[in-house]
Amino acid sequence: MEVAVSGASGYYVYGSIKAETLRNFVDNLFPSLAKNLNADYISGAYHRYKGGHDLLIDVPKTFIEKGFTDALKHAGHIILTDFPTKAGIPIPGFSHIGLGKILEDFGISKGWLNINIMDGGIGFLAIDESHTDILNALSGTMHMNAFNFFDTYVEGGVELLLAINFQNPFLLLGAIENITSGIIATIKTYSIYVNPLDFFGAGIISAIIGGTLSYLISNGEKRYINILKSSMKSASIGTMFKIFTPFGFGLIGGYILYEVGKYMANNTNYKINEALYISHKNFEDMFVILKDISPKYFISIWKNEPIKLTV
Repeated sequence: MEVAVSGASGYYVYGSIKAETLRNFVDNLFPSLAKNLNADYISGAYHRYKGGHDLLIDVPKTFIEKGFTDALKHAGHIILTDFPTKAGIPIPGFSHIGLGKILEDFGISKGWLNINIMDGGIGFLAIDESHTDILNALSGTMHMNAFNFFDTYVEGGVELLLAINFQNPFLLLGAIENITSGIIATIKTYSIYVNPLDFFGAGIISAIIGGTLSYLISNGEKRYINILKSSMKSASIGTMFKIFTPFGFGLIGGYILYEVGKYMANNTNYKINEALYISHKNFEDMFVILKDISPKYFISIWKNEPIKLTV
């Protein structure tokens, strides 16, 4: 449970720091790397994901075009001044110009493809800790008891909630490893035998039922992806119930936690977008107000500089 507790408390502390304060702090630590034209040629939301900040794509490109020194400064800017900030950087190789565009087409949000220093630290701690658990479970040295129940299922559930809420792919991997460790340890501890025909039959029938219901109620571009997801979820639940009834209820609980975390993340994104939204009418009204103002005043307003209007 150490990683789950550390993750929750770490996210709370990290989240309490203002983004601007954190940005200024890292820039002041490395002032010579704070600005880099090779990286910051795009602006706006997710500009780092869109281009200039992929360590596997953009930095080698700078090395080929401008040499080792520029490439080193480019990498330093990304790792030392951008990675610690809340916006973070794209996972190397998964920016929009890399694999990101392909994954977005499959319905994966770009939020899952970016990572900051908090996501990375907690995520890799979770993977390291759960990796030991899954090796012990596979070797048969982990027996399911009260301690290991909390160390696998409960810890994995907490990690799953945090991963979904903060869109942390590494923490998600740690959660999957923990829950898988618990399932393997439970099966080996209680030595449950299941007839293979019953096992696969339950999975196939559940998949057909889930896929059919999804086909009837879903529509739009992602219809077939939703059908596939529903079939896989139904098959997994059906097979877990066939192995051991509590497994089935546990998996249902896991899916419910996933949907709760997904709703929390979407609700947070909606509120952020709503707060930052500027309507077309408001934009036009601004220019109506500014149309008779001197160009030098307009430039001052654009740069957020104080001005004095003369009557």
